[in-house]
Amino acid sequence: LSFLHGRQSKMLKRLFGHDSSSSKERSFERVVPLVATFKRIGNEIVNRENGVDDLDEVDDRLADEFVSTGNAIKSAILSNDEQASIVSIQLFGEAKGTEIVSEILKSHCTALHPVVVGICVNLIEKHTVVVKYLSSKDILESLVQDLSPLRRRQIRAHSQRLLHILAQFPAVHEQFFSSNASLLWTVFDLLDPSYGFEIKAGTGEILLQILSTDVKYSSNSFFLNEFTRRMYLNVDNAKSSSYVSLRIQLELLLMYLTRRENHRMMINYVESPDQLRQLMATMKNRTTAKIQNLCLNLLKLFLGNPSKNEGILKMLRENHESLILTLKRAADTRSDNSKDVLKWQRKLAWMADVIAKSIEDR
Repeated sequence: LSFLHGRQSKMLKRLFGHDSSSSKERSFERVVPLVATFKRIGNEIVNRENGVDDLDEVDDRLADEFVSTGNAIKSAILSNDEQASIVSIQLFGEAKGTEIVSEILKSHCTALHPVVVGICVNLIEKHTVVVKYLSSKDILESLVQDLSPLRRRQIRAHSQRLLHILAQFPAVHEQFFSSNASLLWTVFDLLDPSYGFEIKAGTGEILLQILSTDVKYSSNSFFLNEFTRRMYLNVDNAKSSSYVSLRIQLELLLMYLTRRENHRMMINYVESPDQLRQLMATMKNRTTAKIQNLCLNLLKLFLGNPSKNEGILKMLRENHESLILTLKRAADTRSDNSKDVLKWQRKLAWMADVIAKSIEDR
C-alpha cells in the first residue's frame, strides 16, 4: 500500500485498526474493494477545503458512503478489478449489487464487458440472487445480440460463456421460450452454415444446455416441428461446407428426442412420414461418416416403433433398397479397431431385418 498518499494510508490504518464488535477480518474485507479506487477517493479528500476540522472523520465517512452507495462496485468494475467488485457486492448486498452489475452489462460497454461477465459467472456459481437479474428479457436479449458475428471475438466468447451457464436455470428457459420462442430461434439462426466454426460451436453448446435441462417449455409439437423445419431449411440452402451446422443440429435433435421427458415428442416424430422423408434425403445427400451415423441413430427410432403407421411402412417399402445400401456402406466405414464395431454391426443387421420385414408385410 506504499503507493497511497499519506491521508489514504491513514484511512487504511484507521479501518484496519477499527476496534469494535466486528472482527478484524470484516474490517479487512471492508478495505479490499476500496483499494483499487483509493487514489480517486484520495483526490476528493485532498481537494477538499482546508477548513475541515477532523480529516480522519471525513475519511471514514467517505469510505462508508463509498460502499453504502454502490460507488465502490462501479469504481472496482471501471478499474477492471473482478475480485474487488465481488467483495464490494457482498458488502453492499448481493441483490442490489447484482442489479448495478446488470445495468452495466446492458450498456454494451466493450471495455467493461469481460470483467462484468466474469463477476456474473462467479456469482452464479455461488448460487446467489444474480440469476434473478440476469434472467430478465432485456439482459438475455443483450447477451444474445453479443453472439452476433458483428461483435468482437472477445465479447462473443464472454457472452457465450455466461449464456451457457445461465441456460441451466428454469427462469431463463421461460424467457427463451416466451413469445413463440423468439429468443431461442434467434440463437438457433446462428447455426447458419455461413458463420464461422467458433460461432456455431458456441451456439450449439448453449442450445444443448437449454434443451437438455428444460423440462417444461420444449415438450410440444410446435417446437419439434419448427426445429426440424429450420434444420432442414438450413440443409437445403447450404453447400457442402455446412457439415458443422448439420452435425450440431442432428446431435441436438437426437438428444432432444431421446430424453425421457420428451417421450411424446419422439412418438410424434416417428409417426411422421414427412420427418422420415427428410431424414432419408439427408442420408442420401450427406455421405460423411459422422452425419450418416447420426442419421442412422434417428432412423433407428422409426424402425424401433412397434406400431408403424401405413405412411411409414410405405416409405420403408419404396426406399428399402437405398436404405439397405446405406446400411452396408455404414458397416464398411467402421474400422476393425473400433471398440464397438460388433455392437454397431448387430445394430445394422437388426435395422436391415426390420426393413426387410416391412417388405414382407405388404
